[in-house]
Amino acid sequence: MLRRLILCLGLVLAVAGCQRLAASQLNPFNWFGPSTSTLALGPQGEARPLIPEGARFAQPTDARVLIGEVTDLRIDRTADGALVVARGLASTQGFHNAQLVRTGLNDGVLTYEFRVAPPPAPAAQGSPASRSIDVATRLNAADLAAVRTVRVIGAGNIRTTSR
Repeated sequence: MLRRLILCLGLVLAVAGCQRLAASQLNPFNWFGPSTSTLALGPQGEARPLIPEGARFAQPTDARVLIGEVTDLRIDRTADGALVVARGLASTQGFHNAQLVRTGLNDGVLTYEFRVAPPPAPAAQGSPASRSIDVATRLNAADLAAVRTVRVIGAGNIRTTSR
């Protein structure tokens, strides 16, 4: 009887300790917080393009364009790293060949561009659900160790999530 009582008391104490584990950094669901959206604004608060006008760049080899708006961003933990999963909203139906294109890792900020190929012919506007595009890319554990913030760039906004 005493052995059962001690076992039950130990079990109750162990389960009570789980509350602290749920809010700790050991819990993989707490590694990245919710994503936030920001607009690129100029000094007077007006919207400005992410790439300045008149900027000179090498001829791009990728003919895809930035998605209209990045609506969601999350990081899903895997056994060997993580998945960066983003959802975007295109201006019309028919956009395809979506990819998160890595543009750099600076000071713990990993940056991606959400690129899509435009439809071959003019397409109908459609509902937001029919214009929504999901895309993901894999991060290995070595890359993930150096990352504190993930940023995904769209044509109209930038969405970030941080640890």
